[in-house]
Amino acid sequence: MTSQKSLKDVVKDEFLRCAVDPAYFARKYCKISHPTKGKISFDLFPFQEDCLREMRDNRCSIILKSRQMGISTLTAMFSLHSMMFNDEFKILVIATKQDAAKNLTAKVQLMFENLPAFIKQGISVVTNNRMELSFSNGSGIKAVSSSPNAGRSEGLSCLIIDEAAHIDHIEEIWASAQPTLSTGGKCVMLSTPNGQQGVFYRIWQQAEENSSNSGFKFKPISLPWHLHPERDQAWRDEQDSELGKRIAAQECECSFLSSGNTVLEPEILGFYDKKVAEPIEKRGIGGDLWIWKYPDVTHSYIVSADVARGDGEDYSGAIVLDVETCEQVAEYKGKIDTQAFGRMLVSIATEYNSALLIIDNKNIGWSTVQIAIDLKYPNLYYSYKNDPFLDENIHLRRAYDMATKDDMVPGLTTTTRIRPVLVSKLENYFRDFGIGIYSRRLLNELKVFVWIGGKPQAQRGYNDDLVMALAMALYVRDTSLRLHQMGIDLTRRAIQGTRKSIYKPENILSNQWEMNIGNRRESIKWLISK
Repeated sequence: MTSQKSLKDVVKDEFLRCAVDPAYFARKYCKISHPTKGKISFDLFPFQEDCLREMRDNRCSIILKSRQMGISTLTAMFSLHSMMFNDEFKILVIATKQDAAKNLTAKVQLMFENLPAFIKQGISVVTNNRMELSFSNGSGIKAVSSSPNAGRSEGLSCLIIDEAAHIDHIEEIWASAQPTLSTGGKCVMLSTPNGQQGVFYRIWQQAEENSSNSGFKFKPISLPWHLHPERDQAWRDEQDSELGKRIAAQECECSFLSSGNTVLEPEILGFYDKKVAEPIEKRGIGGDLWIWKYPDVTHSYIVSADVARGDGEDYSGAIVLDVETCEQVAEYKGKIDTQAFGRMLVSIATEYNSALLIIDNKNIGWSTVQIAIDLKYPNLYYSYKNDPFLDENIHLRRAYDMATKDDMVPGLTTTTRIRPVLVSKLENYFRDFGIGIYSRRLLNELKVFVWIGGKPQAQRGYNDDLVMALAMALYVRDTSLRLHQMGIDLTRRAIQGTRKSIYKPENILSNQWEMNIGNRRESIKWLISK
């Protein structure tokens, strides 16, 4: 017969269970302050438990949340659990204002004060004020308001940045915090959205693209309003009334709204946001070459490339476009030197049925173009030098497709004169929903591609490499294909005209060995007689 567990064993098992299961710890022992119900147990909702698991299992987490989801309270509980069950666990909380920083620390203090003694296991409070709480096991949490040097510390186990999208000096804070996290510390960055700008938005983009930010790879966690079981459509409609539809969409739907005037309307971007799909293959070092469809031998393709400076600090981008279906089938975005980029482009273009290869030849782009020439790639795009006209209708009238390459230069020069034409072509395709794109990286660039001073360009701190590569591909698709079709039509008409003009004699002689001599016909067979 099994003996009943002693009280000591029960306590030990309970303590161990709390240590390994923070969700159980929260439900069973943590108290929170409810605005109408007072002090209550922290009974996690399913979405909160999922979020907690991701925070625990990932070194860096970025949480894009709706308002009033209880995530700040969840973060406070996560902090207490980490401090209770780890020695020397140092946490720094950075918030928008001092009151917001105090609020998070106060939640940790409330939870700790209401824990039973056997869970505390002899842990005593060393420091306890409105901005800091530290324990006898060396763990502690400190909250500060935002300032350029807020992230500097001797060493952190975890950095929490609350409402990161709304913090002043966030660029400086994040830069100063990175050395303190270099030893392996965790980072939790949470916020409601605040426009398509700043560190929070940039890291969220990179997290969605599964790329790293200065060596820190973040797990993206999206928490829109409908995940909350106590929210319904009536509550959502009420937010529209209180905040206005635009702000309510940002606060409740986790929708980044542009702080500038985007080249493409939000409705168009929203449509394509739903079309984003994971590539079927990621190639190369870092998986920077994304492929959605392999080449079809019956189709023609365009490979269009925007070349970076070549100093390793900027991105080069390339788009592979199916000419027939006008859809994106592959894409590259990465930091690569210009010559290696040229070799890679030739390889990609060759794989896609010797695709038409368009390379931006402006400045450093010539280095990449030269590689394609040296490799004798047979289908390199050439443009017309000293040509003031960019309209393909004028090109058609001039019959440029029949011109010799003596009047042409390899590649396409994206000058300030041609850039608006390329962007206009891009706009037309998207407004007609005439193109298929699947890339999260490309869509993120489109979301920050705005009008600044009347010029279409990426917002400060962002890139438009893929956007311009796509714009070049669409422009050349229309121009070159129409020129090529014009050549086919001219050839067809010439052949048809030749057939119509074949000589047909009016009177066919009945006897081919007779001819008219004077007024009579005479035989000329004697010419062939023996």
